[in-house]
Amino acid sequence: MLFNKLLTRSICILLLNLLCFAGFTRPVEKSFIKNYSLNAAIEKPADQPSPYDKVIIDAPKSLIQAQKNNSQRDKIQALEILAKSYAAKNDFKQAYYYQVQFKNASDSVFNNAKNNEVNSLRLKQQQEDNARLVNEIKIKEQSISFSKKLFWIRNVLATIVVIFVVVIIRSNRQKTALNKVLQKQNADIAAQKAEITKQKETLHQLNHTKDQLFSIISHDLRSPFAAILQAMDDMKTGTLSAEEQKEVMNAFYQQLSLVTMMVNNLLVWAGSQQTGNKTQLATIDAADIIDEIISISNFLAKNKRISLNHNHSTKKPVLADSNHLKIIFNNLIGNAIKFTPHGGTIEISYTDDADYQAIHVKDNGIGILPQKMEKLFKVTGKDISGYGTNNEAGAGIGLGLIKQFVDANNGRIEVKSQPGEGSEFIVYLEKAG
Repeated sequence: MLFNKLLTRSICILLLNLLCFAGFTRPVEKSFIKNYSLNAAIEKPADQPSPYDKVIIDAPKSLIQAQKNNSQRDKIQALEILAKSYAAKNDFKQAYYYQVQFKNASDSVFNNAKNNEVNSLRLKQQQEDNARLVNEIKIKEQSISFSKKLFWIRNVLATIVVIFVVVIIRSNRQKTALNKVLQKQNADIAAQKAEITKQKETLHQLNHTKDQLFSIISHDLRSPFAAILQAMDDMKTGTLSAEEQKEVMNAFYQQLSLVTMMVNNLLVWAGSQQTGNKTQLATIDAADIIDEIISISNFLAKNKRISLNHNHSTKKPVLADSNHLKIIFNNLIGNAIKFTPHGGTIEISYTDDADYQAIHVKDNGIGILPQKMEKLFKVTGKDISGYGTNNEAGAGIGLGLIKQFVDANNGRIEVKSQPGEGSEFIVYLEKAG
């Protein structure tokens, strides 16, 4: 009988352990068997009360108190004790009931623990995420702060640049305005300087003209007048024969003609230097002007037995000032006579082209030296003047007048000369009509 009870209890314990292994309950702990002396209960005499009865009475009280205290640990412990106590008493229905309650409570605690663990992990992950977000926010805030600082620095730099540009522009404008003022002042100074230079040159030219006039009057005109006065003194004494008086009269005419031409040139030249040329262009016959000059100059040519040939068959109309034309050819023909030796020849001829009438005055006199050729029409006075083949004096202003009046009449002049072979002056004047 006792063996059967032991066997039955062993089978019950085995079944409970199997149920625990299957997931319904947990195996019986050795501590529980030790605490409640299951073996002693099984082996106790039948007339003694079982210790599980007290457990079954006290455990529900503990369960109620655990539920009031919301103590899951005490609840699980009470349910476990009840399940094991009923199992020890072979009340497997109640043992199964409390074992299921114990399993549910244990699973609930286990699930809560797992949930708490998961929640803890989630919380930890959330905290890490929050920390990361906080860190990112700090980084973003730092970035925003840096961007704001950069924005303000950029604005400040931009403002400084704008101010700098404005200052430069204003400075450049001021410099430009100042430069314009300086340029205007420089232009005014330059104009004043040019005017002063012009006035200085005019004054210098007037002084030069005055000096030349005095030089010519004191030297070149005084000599012919002295010769005339000497001849007149000789005639007054009555010591000259009729032939000698004739020669003296011829000399008078020659000297007076020379003086007249010189005075005329001086007056015209001096007037042109002071007031400028006043040219009145008109259609005139150059051949008639030259015939008139030849009729005056022919006496001087005959005295030196110079052949003065004027070769033309038709009129030679040109557009020029008649007074200027007389001065030009009076000087050219007078110079040709002056520098042509006794028995020489002077040829006056014409050529033309589509626009100009060319008048040639050619002689076979002494010619012009190369050093004087370079000064022709540029220098006046003694530097260009010279004595003729019969010691005729000159004022040194004839060629200057010729060039001046040729230019005033829109013409040009050319010179061809070889020393000892003669000279040729060619005057180009515009054709009329």
